[in-house]
Amino acid sequence: MTTDKELQLFESLADAEYRKAFRDDIATGLAFQIRAMRDARSWTQEEFAQRLNKHQETVSRWEDTNYGRYSLHTLKELG
Repeated sequence: MTTDKELQLFESLADAEYRKAFRDDIATGLAFQIRAMRDARSWTQEEFAQRLNKHQETVSRWEDTNYGRYSLHTLKELG
């Protein structure tokens, strides 16, 4: 069953400009969440990267609000 709120979102996503803003908001939110997750554990980017078997530069990229190229694989690694 589709709610009114879901129908409104589907209709809004038909607009290309809205889709772009929606996508950008998601990317920004992910960057902040990744940083918050790391900060909550008092880890440096280097420590976080080592725990994920990544380079510090990768963590820096993930925390950049302009990055926006997260893959499902990346998000699963963070989980």
